[in-house]
Amino acid sequence: MVDRVLPALSLGEVVASTKVNRRGLTDAAYRRWVGQAVYRHMSCCWGEVPAAVSENNFASVLLGGHIVSRWPYENDALIIVQDDAHMHTAVMLESEGAYDISGPSKEV
Repeated sequence: MVDRVLPALSLGEVVASTKVNRRGLTDAAYRRWVGQAVYRHMSCCWGEVPAAVSENNFASVLLGGHIVSRWPYENDALIIVQDDAHMHTAVMLESEGAYDISGPSKEV
């Protein structure tokens, strides 16, 4: 077994959706949980994503490219997406439908 040694991710500018921000203003436990999810994303832990997305994420850390993580919470999930240059990070809820986590197509 080989351990993966990856450089630390830079989040760049971090923005959160209105729904994430509104709930975080009134729910301290949720706010802490979001912070933990972002920290784990930054530590190259992607939560519950398909294997193809996970492999793409590891390659993107080294070569550049978007990075996605998914963190289930109650009846929804938090999606964290970084752009190709890792200069911008968006935090949103899966129910907002702004990002499809299904992963890269397997078609060649």
